[in-house]
This record gives sequence, C-alpha cells and structure tokens, in this order.
Amino acid sequence: MGTSISAKRKSFSTLFSSFDFSPLASASVAQVHRATLRGSGQEVVVKVQHQGIEALMNNDMKAAVRVFRLVAFLNRDFELLLYILKSWAEEIEKELDFRVEASNLERVRENLVVRGGLDVILPQPVE
Repeated sequence: MGTSISAKRKSFSTLFSSFDFSPLASASVAQVHRATLRGSGQEVVVKVQHQGIEALMNNDMKAAVRVFRLVAFLNRDFELLLYILKSWAEEIEKELDFRVEASNLERVRENLVVRGGLDVILPQPVE
C-alpha cells in the first residue's frame, strides 16, 4: 500500500473499483484514503486536498504579505521578514501541488535507493 495517485478532475468511478471515503489520516492540507485502482486492481492510498484549502491558504498569504509590506514600509527592520514571508508564499503554492510532491518522492527514491543502495520502502506515485 505504498502508492499515491493524482486524481484531479477525474471521476472516482473511472479510476477506482473501490474507494474508502473514511480517511486513514488527515492533516492541514489533505487527507488520505484507501482505494483500489480500476483495471489493475492495485491497492493505493489516495491523497485528497481539502476542499477550498488552496484559495484559503492563498488568500491568507496575500493578506499577510500586504500587512508585512506596510510594516516593512513603516519600519525597515522588517524588510527581511517580508522577504521570508514572500518566499514562504511561493513554497505554499508548491505544497498545494501534489505533482511537485510526486516529483520530490521520485528524487528521494533516486538518491536513497538507486544511488545510495538503501533498502527502504517509499510511496510510489501513480499517474
């Protein structure tokens, strides 16, 4: 069960022969569900982004940047903090894109398993 899948904009019934709507786990951005792929019968874990979280996080970051832009304008000591906040806002966009996460998993696999020769189990993204 070490597999994740990106199922954006596809119907569950097209992709899965079974899908457990009770989450295995939940975090701030998403939750994960057990499912079975239609066709192959492979058991997978599906990461599902919380509804509306992307807009909420983007709006929160835009508001924070506006506030700190004003603070930095009034007190130049806060310019570094504004820069850090802007960088964090860019990273949040990546955090919300599960394709970036899948790419990072492949990079970790390459480094640990292929190059490092370690015997570890990692999730394997499925497109």
